[in-house]
Amino acid sequence: MDVGWELQEQNPDRYPKDKYYVFWLVNSKRTGVGSTTIGYFAVNKYTGDVWNSDVDQLITSPELEGVQKILRRAHGIAGETLK
Repeated sequence: MDVGWELQEQNPDRYPKDKYYVFWLVNSKRTGVGSTTIGYFAVNKYTGDVWNSDVDQLITSPELEGVQKILRRAHGIAGETLK
């Protein structure tokens, strides 16, 4: 599916703006047929961790971990920051 996204402000107590980006993800090809929302996701600006903000659950997968490893290496995010 083609995915579209929009930066959102959501629940500043749980995901403060200075620490997280919150995105609304949608199926951009599905139009006029019910909801196009895939979900809301929060990305930690400092660690690259991704949370499903609808249920406050950390998202993990081998593919995501690979992307995070590349981004963390490129931006000098070390183990101490991740802790």
